[in-house]
Amino acid sequence: MSESLYTLQSEFFEHCTLALRSNKEHCLDKLIRSRQLPINALLNIYQHSTLGNLTQVLALTFPVVEKLVGEAFFQAMAREYIKIYRPNTANIDNYGDNFSMFIADFSPAKALPYLADVAKLEWLYHQSSLCAAITPMKTSLLTEVSDKAALTMIFHLASSVQLLHSAYPLLSIWHANQASSNQGEIIEIDNDQQHYLAVFKRARAVEIVRLSGAEYKLLSGMHQKMPLEQLIDMMLGVDRDINLDALMNRFMGSGVISHFTV
Repeated sequence: MSESLYTLQSEFFEHCTLALRSNKEHCLDKLIRSRQLPINALLNIYQHSTLGNLTQVLALTFPVVEKLVGEAFFQAMAREYIKIYRPNTANIDNYGDNFSMFIADFSPAKALPYLADVAKLEWLYHQSSLCAAITPMKTSLLTEVSDKAALTMIFHLASSVQLLHSAYPLLSIWHANQASSNQGEIIEIDNDQQHYLAVFKRARAVEIVRLSGAEYKLLSGMHQKMPLEQLIDMMLGVDRDINLDALMNRFMGSGVISHFTV
């Protein structure tokens, strides 16, 4: 992209969101005025279109957040978000990555302390949905590795795998706010309990599953590319009775683990 095109696009976006921030005249007005076009009427179309399109993108990515706060509140919150964050790539699928962080600091949303974490879960779900599904790894491949080499094996998580832990029962909140859910369901929140989740793509569908603290620690270790020997030592320190073979088979069979390297 040429510098002049980038500058023009940046100026255009700035003007389209200018109405959200001030009433000052913008230099893009001058560009259009030089051609004697009806400036305000023309640019207002793009201002409303830009705001509406970006709000719609956020609503599609964060439907549970919208349902929890209501459409009017969500649109007002999205408007404030758009003031601060512009799309930084041509791929609109990447828009909204800072939404959970924004919500955490958005004072009108403080009455729902779990809202930022719900947004984080929805963003991870969205990111996982964009990944290609993989064929589950054949556990029989492990028999081809010598005992000595096995200790240096590194298990790799599938690209769609996202890990999240929260003080709030996010999965219960997420399920309770789906279109097919029981609208009268009451979710109990116990801030003394930690909740661990894995988000990943199996076949063509994204799944969200609960994890124990030990399972979360195991997958986090794999994410950090720990060799098997280090994983074993770490997990025995967490729970000496843990059935590591069963866990590994489960995660390989579900497609959470994509492959291993020696």
